[in-house]
Amino acid sequence: MNHSVSDYTFREIFKDNTLFLSSLQKWVQAYPNIKGVDYDFEPPLTESGGQESPGAGTIADYKNLMQLVKNTKATMGNDFHVSVTITTNIDYLN
Repeated sequence: MNHSVSDYTFREIFKDNTLFLSSLQKWVQAYPNIKGVDYDFEPPLTESGGQESPGAGTIADYKNLMQLVKNTKATMGNDFHVSVTITTNIDYLN
């Protein structure tokens, strides 16, 4: 099973958004042209390169992603743009 860097990174961010969002605030203060963030959330891949079927953690991951979006808006304000890129695999969307 091949888990992407993104998969592990999101799991760490999901544990506690505080450090990540604090760092994001510092970036925006240092680079005022940053007006938003895109969370590119992709499921883990099989060894052949296809998407793994959704498992028990899928619902939790997507709930955590939604909470991260809410926390980002609460921390960064309504003028800060948040976009999310997710899979279009029907199994994950269900």
